[in-house]
Amino acid sequence: MIKLLVLFIATMASLSSTTVIAADGKALYVSRDCISCHGVEGRGKTDKGHPRLSCQQEKYLITQMQDISKGIRKAGQGKSKCGLSKASHGDFDALADYLSKVRPCL
Repeated sequence: MIKLLVLFIATMASLSSTTVIAADGKALYVSRDCISCHGVEGRGKTDKGHPRLSCQQEKYLITQMQDISKGIRKAGQGKSKCGLSKASHGDFDALADYLSKVRPCL
C-alpha cells in the first residue's frame, strides 16, 4: 500500500511540474508578443512568412529558437530575433513545451 501511495505522489508531482512548465511557456508566449506574428494558438501566418509553432516537436522548436537567437537561422530575424535574443534556455524549454502541446493541430 505504501509503494502505491509513493508511486501516486511521484506521478502527480511529475504531472504538476509539466503543467507549470507549460503554463510558464504560455505566459512567455503572451508576454514576448509571439501572438502578433504567430497567432493566439501558434498556428502562424504563413501568408506573411510566420511559420506554425504549435504542434511541432519540442526538440525541433528548441533548436530553431536557439539558432534564431544566435543568428544561425536567418529566417525569423524580425521581431522574434529581438524576443529570443534575451531568452534563456529555460525560456526555450518552457516555450517549446507549451507550443508542442497546443491542440488541436490543424
